[in-house]
Amino acid sequence: SADSMSALGARLVPLDDLLATSDFVVACCILNAHTRHLMNARRFAQMKKEAFFINVARGPVADEQALIEALRSGTIAGAGLDVFEQEPVSLDNPLLRMEQVIVTPHALCWTDECFDAIAREGLTCLADFAAGKIPGSVVTS
Repeated sequence: SADSMSALGARLVPLDDLLATSDFVVACCILNAHTRHLMNARRFAQMKKEAFFINVARGPVADEQALIEALRSGTIAGAGLDVFEQEPVSLDNPLLRMEQVIVTPHALCWTDECFDAIAREGLTCLADFAAGKIPGSVVTS
């Protein structure tokens, strides 16, 4: 809500306004019928020429052909991608050869801290269960 955003020092703006004023547009939404090709030719055209599009969500959130054209034409300055519309990504995908594109593997949370927390949580739950306690992370259906 606008109130909860305001409490965080932020404000809600329409997507069109966000695209027109942002230096970096980061897609980190779920993929569903409403977000498939959310970023399309019209939306890339709304971005500033010096702006960068970053997709860490799911590949089909961006219309990849529209992204390729926006990069080739200079409509936007660059992109950072760790997902692609077709995965695994084809080695002949033009995005892999574009100087203004940074590509990284989609490896959510591959950090020492993450694995430590996963191990601690899992082992704590096992120890609780063995001691007859209800584990802290119980999943019910």
